[in-house]
Formats: sequence, structure tokens, C-alpha cells
Amino acid sequence: MTALLLALYAEGSSDDRFLPSVLQRTAESLLARRQRYAVEVAEPYIVTLPVARRGSADRAGLIAQAARECANFHALIVHSDADGPTRDRAYSERFLPGQQRAAEESGSGRATCQRLVPVIPVRMTEAWMLADLRALLRVIGTDLAPRDLGLPTRPRLVERVPDPKSSLDRLVRRCCPRRRRISVGDLYEPLGRQVDLGKLSQVPAYRQFAEDLTGVLVDLGMAA
Repeated sequence: MTALLLALYAEGSSDDRFLPSVLQRTAESLLARRQRYAVEVAEPYIVTLPVARRGSADRAGLIAQAARECANFHALIVHSDADGPTRDRAYSERFLPGQQRAAEESGSGRATCQRLVPVIPVRMTEAWMLADLRALLRVIGTDLAPRDLGLPTRPRLVERVPDPKSSLDRLVRRCCPRRRRISVGDLYEPLGRQVDLGKLSQVPAYRQFAEDLTGVLVDLGMAA
């Protein structure tokens, strides 16, 4: 059986806890529908290079370095939060220069990963954690209903929440008595495993990532 090897270069340690499971499950879901032959999706490799300050000229070089480190992987997923209402600026300023630098190094004969895929949550990764409120409430451990939270109940609207991380923090403090206090940091890993991909697929930024990853799988000949 062929193995699909993905790597992730993310902006922060919290993203490293949520995104790997989402990426792996997304690839598995896409292949289940479109695969041309049996493919096993390996657990994504997490690149541990430092992350340059946003807007720093060093970021393109670090993405290229990550591409060199992952030369033997099928694709390198490069994460950057949009920090705004669209992904456009983050794509052009924080992803594209690194992709171009990696391509230049590949063209000069250096071994680099050939396929770089952006994953750019609008606002921030925490917005995706709001897409499946039932899973979120289950992970927190509360019997509140989604309609009680004051958050969008339609997944496609979560990108309009201005500060998703603060919304998560308020929800955790509201739901958890002091004797069993948890933090937002406790939510990333279990939510990555449990968030409903059907709900997440209604979020435009995630849907764009899934489309980009589909293109990679087709290019690899793994999917039709």
C-alpha cells in the first residue's frame, strides 16, 4: 500500500496540536471519495523550525528551509493565520514568497519538497474550532446547547467572529467551574480529532484548503 507523506510548518505550538489531525483526516476523507488505488495517510510530520515574525523577510527563507527539510515528502502544508477578513494578504505576503523561494532552490538543483500547500484560516485557526459547536461542547464537558453560546450556529459564519480565541476563552470560563478549570490550550488536540469535517467544509477557508489538497492528490495520481 502506498503512503501519503504530508508535513506541516505552522505558526505556533497550538496550531501544531489542532491542525495535524485535521489535515490527516481531510486527506483520508478526500481519498475515500476519489482515490485511484489504496493509499494510507501517514500522521503529518511537524516541522520544528522557528517561525519568523509576520511580515519579516526571513519567513520566505524559513519556508524554503522547511521545503528542503521535507524534500522526501509528497507535500508541505504551510500554515498562516489570515488575521483579517480574507486570506488574500496572508497568501500574497506570507505564503507566496516562500513558495517562490523554494521553487528557485529546486530549480537550482537543491532537493526540496515540490508541492507547497497553503492553509490559511480566516482570522485565526481558532475560528475553525468553532465550526462544530457540538464537538466543542463535548470536549469542554458541558450540557449547554449550541444555541446558548452566543456564537454562530452555522459553520460558514464562524470566520466573521472578530476574535475567535477570546470567544473560546470566555466559553471555557463560563462552562467550567473552578474545581475543574481547563484552558483553551486543552481543546486543540481533542477538537482536531473530533471536529466534524462536514461542518468544517462549510467554512470557506477550509474549503479552499481542501480544494488545494485535492489538486495535489490528483497531481500525484492518487486521486481522480
